[in-house]
Amino acid sequence: MAGAGVGTDGTSFQFAVKENNWLGRGMKLESSLNVSEEKISGNILVDNPNYNYTGNGVRVALDVSSTDRSTSSGFKSSKTGFLLGTNFEQYEDFYVGPKISSYYEDVSTSSTASSMLQKQAGTYASADFSYSLTLDKRDQRWQTTDGFRSSFLQTLPLYSDTPALVHGFDYSHYRTLTEDVIGSFKFYSRAINSINDKDVRISEKVQVPSSMLRGFARGKVGPKDDTDHVGGNYATAASFRVGLPNICLLYTSPSPRDATLSRMP
Repeated sequence: MAGAGVGTDGTSFQFAVKENNWLGRGMKLESSLNVSEEKISGNILVDNPNYNYTGNGVRVALDVSSTDRSTSSGFKSSKTGFLLGTNFEQYEDFYVGPKISSYYEDVSTSSTASSMLQKQAGTYASADFSYSLTLDKRDQRWQTTDGFRSSFLQTLPLYSDTPALVHGFDYSHYRTLTEDVIGSFKFYSRAINSINDKDVRISEKVQVPSSMLRGFARGKVGPKDDTDHVGGNYATAASFRVGLPNICLLYTSPSPRDATLSRMP
């Protein structure tokens, strides 16, 4: 799959490959390349949903990205890392998903960068342990018509030059209103807090995901540093959706916040 376009985010190009039965073993392979005016990112993901015939899922991912905002904010960064995780059903409809990730990041700034960005110039290495606890009571994963899914997640630093704790909670609820009308409610929340005297790195600040936004440019919601939307320490969003046979009505309320910045768009 490939695509290109011009929108509120500027010119962008995307290329992706997805295989649901890689090597004929039921494994999923995903690879993508995204190019925009300020960022280039790529990743490779291999997901085995039935590792060694145990019924447990195992996934491995490699991510590479480079951001260049030297013209607008005097900021450049490159980030490379990998992820190793698993997911299994501990009890009926209750899933546990632990994972380990490690990243290396190089941040450089110019004299035109803000004082906050200049303080973050340097190289950083990190290794984190994350886990998710999910209760899934949906009637089906695809085209859900009834039930709910709730998930709590947490990230703990094993090693980091700027250690921080991440907490999150996601909730979605579905109900059949009439024979052809499905209503849904979704809630998203994230919080990241530094555990030393350093500010959270700009690349780790939380953002409202694009899937929860309608009527907003991607990455253009939340606290600003000068003219750049840099994300925040806290983010919440809620959406209400009513699905008709050929019409979908959606209302979204994003609310990102930052512990040090108070300006909103």
